[in-house]
Amino acid sequence: MRRTLLTSCLPLVFMLSITTLHAQRIVVDEMLAVIPAAPSNVIVLLSDTRPGLDEHERTLEEAITEAKLIVDAIRRHMTVDNEVLEAMIASIQKRFGKTHDQLEAFFLERGFTFEDGCELLRNRKMIEDLISTMVRPPEPTRDDIMAYYQDHIVYEDARYTIRLATIERDLVPSIDDIIHRNAWSELDIAWDDEETYTEQELHTATRFVTDMQPGQIIVMGDTDDSYDLVQLVNRTERRALPINEDAIARTLKQEWFFRDMAVYQEKISQQIPVYYCVSQLPSGTPDPTPKP
Repeated sequence: MRRTLLTSCLPLVFMLSITTLHAQRIVVDEMLAVIPAAPSNVIVLLSDTRPGLDEHERTLEEAITEAKLIVDAIRRHMTVDNEVLEAMIASIQKRFGKTHDQLEAFFLERGFTFEDGCELLRNRKMIEDLISTMVRPPEPTRDDIMAYYQDHIVYEDARYTIRLATIERDLVPSIDDIIHRNAWSELDIAWDDEETYTEQELHTATRFVTDMQPGQIIVMGDTDDSYDLVQLVNRTERRALPINEDAIARTLKQEWFFRDMAVYQEKISQQIPVYYCVSQLPSGTPDPTPKP
């Protein structure tokens, strides 16, 4: 992204000189759009859609949106002077323990000269300052928080603690009598370790434990030699999780920020014209017709 006095939409070329009078014209970048601004226009280049310092490849629409934010920052006299930029660079070097040469190498690894990297940092600072000024959602009130909680109650699933056992048939004179009298304590049952499950985690064949009461034992299967037993040791009913006001406040502020940011972006999209320099725009690019 560049600020320039150019208004024509032409490829940027680098003239490679040779020993003869002839020169080879090499296209090194291409202007995709021009956004009028004072004191100089802002142009969007093909290179602006490549991955930035964050290594995120941007679409043309994203690059144009960023350019419009820069134009609005310029209009509001929210530019970043060299003194502030130098302080930013010094802070980055200190924070990450990088020398000037290491920072320059960091930029080069991502395809930028040191000057290009500094310009990206300058633009980022301008955009951050602009957004923090123009998009300022209010602090959520307690009524806001309670209303959000009621609309987004999170439940903790019911949990069932069970244990299993197998008992030999010849140790049980009459299983029906044991069941009728609920006389399981008369048997020497070697229970397996307790396991706790939610209803979704229960196997289909053991889903019936959700209808059992704590302490209840059921014969869930039998063979010629043994009985398979299951006991519901404990159950915790489904319950609403307690309100976390701080977390909800953060969520609301984030949602409101994105809402207000979308409104602000739509506003500058209507106010700031864009003149495209390409005949066929990528899918999803906004209508190129300038709006008043």
